[in-house]
Amino acid sequence: LPCMERRGGSGSKRLGRRSALRPKRNCQRPTRAPRPRSFPAMASASNRARTALSIALRGSLHEALADHFVGGSHTRRFADNLLPGLSQAQVMALREQILAGAGGELRPSKSGRRPAHAPYSSAALAANVFGRWLGSEQHQRIAGLARFSEPLEVESRQRIAHGGGTANVDCLLRNDDIVVGVESKLTETLSPHKPVAWKEPYHRSEMGSLLGDQWRDVLEASREGHWRPKHLGIEQLIKHALALASQFQERELHLVYVWWEPTNADEIEELHTHRADVAELSGRVGKSAPRLHALTYAELFAEWGELSSPSWLSEHVAQLHARYTVADAVASQSRCK
Repeated sequence: LPCMERRGGSGSKRLGRRSALRPKRNCQRPTRAPRPRSFPAMASASNRARTALSIALRGSLHEALADHFVGGSHTRRFADNLLPGLSQAQVMALREQILAGAGGELRPSKSGRRPAHAPYSSAALAANVFGRWLGSEQHQRIAGLARFSEPLEVESRQRIAHGGGTANVDCLLRNDDIVVGVESKLTETLSPHKPVAWKEPYHRSEMGSLLGDQWRDVLEASREGHWRPKHLGIEQLIKHALALASQFQERELHLVYVWWEPTNADEIEELHTHRADVAELSGRVGKSAPRLHALTYAELFAEWGELSSPSWLSEHVAQLHARYTVADAVASQSRCK
């Protein structure tokens, strides 16, 4: 064998079990062709947004807490996922309301992670945005609606009549005359929406009678598969409209749909599609009851920025911007051309 020598020296009569032919140190080994590099697939828009939101949360936490996450992604305590301006009483009230909700947001999974402890949790977003208003409902304003007098609720369970089940309303605001249900979205709009099958009660004529004419048409179009938005959870919004109509028939009803976008949303194709879906829904329902109001969180924060009271509001808006006004973490693969 070329470039090989026996172990044990020339005086060895035979090789031991461990003896073998070894290459000399200065012998050149044959070179192999380099393997082609494999590049990981570009992260989805949703995952990039989650990364950006996680970085923002870690940057806002005390150094001692920033490195202590369950599974590297979820905070150990619910309070660590909330804004620092919330009082202890507000945190406790929010926790109780979320526990009473139907989403299981504070129940641990098999991995020990609790959904509401994620930096990209929609439930935590609603708690952060609206929780500071607990006790100050009379000053709150959303989409121009104001003068609320009853305590706000997050994760509010509202039953749908005629066997329709229960809707989990992200935030419920009320006074003697009007009721406002808020549906909030964080990163969900960045993923394609999978249509949800309508169960038998929603095919009954009395179910549609709960809604105004144009909402009823939207229910029928969704139920029959004639309109299927690509990035908008239309079934959930219809159920929220039905729940409000079921429980508060004597009051003026409003449904506010508010969603988050990163600062570079104009470059993300998925969000252009979602905006088109929302615009089509707004055109379809018009002024039918419940009245639909659609806006981004950036628009809501701007609305609050124009208010002079309560005294803590400017600080609250600043904390919301620090936590949620972030750009997409990585350049998008699906940018509009």
